[in-house]
Amino acid sequence: MARTFEDIKTRVESLRRASAERDHRWNDVYSVRSGDTDTVMPGSMPDAWPKPIVANLIDTSARDMAEVMGAMPSINCSAVIQTTDKAKKFSGKKTKVANHYVQTSGLVAGRQVVAADNYTMYGMVLYSIEPDFENKRPYIRVENPMGTYIEKDLFGRIKSKTKVWVEDAIHLVQKYPQLYKVLSKSDSPFGGQSEGWASRKIELIKYCDEDQIVMYMPNHGNQLVSSMPNPLGKVYVSAGFRPGYDREIRGAFDDAIWVQLAKARMALLGLEATEKTVRAPLAVPRDVQKMTFGDDAVIRTDSPDKIRRVGIDVPSAAFQEGQMLEQELRVGTRTPEARSGNMDASVITGRGVQALMGGFNTVISTGQTVLSEALATAIELCFEMDQKLWPNEKKTV
Repeated sequence: MARTFEDIKTRVESLRRASAERDHRWNDVYSVRSGDTDTVMPGSMPDAWPKPIVANLIDTSARDMAEVMGAMPSINCSAVIQTTDKAKKFSGKKTKVANHYVQTSGLVAGRQVVAADNYTMYGMVLYSIEPDFENKRPYIRVENPMGTYIEKDLFGRIKSKTKVWVEDAIHLVQKYPQLYKVLSKSDSPFGGQSEGWASRKIELIKYCDEDQIVMYMPNHGNQLVSSMPNPLGKVYVSAGFRPGYDREIRGAFDDAIWVQLAKARMALLGLEATEKTVRAPLAVPRDVQKMTFGDDAVIRTDSPDKIRRVGIDVPSAAFQEGQMLEQELRVGTRTPEARSGNMDASVITGRGVQALMGGFNTVISTGQTVLSEALATAIELCFEMDQKLWPNEKKTV
């Protein structure tokens, strides 16, 4: 039985409340990776240095893993029986069609790397299969997991998908002209047209299950944008999840971001200590009556050995702490120093390098297994959609 609009709104709010902690973690990781650390730890960055001065190992590790993990797997469609020429010909044709789906969707051109990046960063990869009615073929879209909520049954089958995102009002009106009256008058206190409506950010929610597809604006009285029955009778989404110890979806850097923040903070404190040492006040003997400053300045005194700057002693433990944070960050991101070209001189053999890369290789192989399974399911859904929408259409690959 199809859910009513009221049931959908209640269900979506329940999903958002249940995933509030997950969304908060993802926003923190996104902010740290983008260099916006003040959003995660307000007041941690001084006005003179609004951005961290250390390398963002979270971003570099995520890119490195995604570029290695996002290598396109080989796609082969084999039949159960391969003894006859007809079966072999059918398998070859099916393999060409599957590769055509992948190539026309842009996965080979780099979107598979984006999928691997989403898996590493968020712990989830989403392939959304959409019909391309102009070219009459399915299209595999790599979707950002941010703001996405998946409902599954006891057997892991996807029953519904909810997407929450923010869009500019001017772009939304171009897609849905009927919303102009709602958005252009919602800001005016006198009921007339508001001047700044076009630059506003509008939150949208799109809900899809096997019965219907509904999109509405929750902050505008749950204004319905569009509603239609699901003509395919199925949610065409393939999802892969990073293995974990609980039901929470966790990325690879959920805990490592705090080490990155501590490292950035320590670097700023060291910079501040150095600056204060350079700009420290000048201590002179009592017989100095006149002070001059600048290049080649002359200070007349009977005790020149007593002229000095008031130094700030930086403890050696601070440097040790910086090295420890660097090591902890490497462990937290599971990225060995060999990936960045930094390697201890005592480890020069191939076996030693292989031992250092063992943990990194394990992360890559596990991720590729999850991505391959999710992509295989997406290709299966492509065949199913193609047969439902264009059963008699002749196509050239």
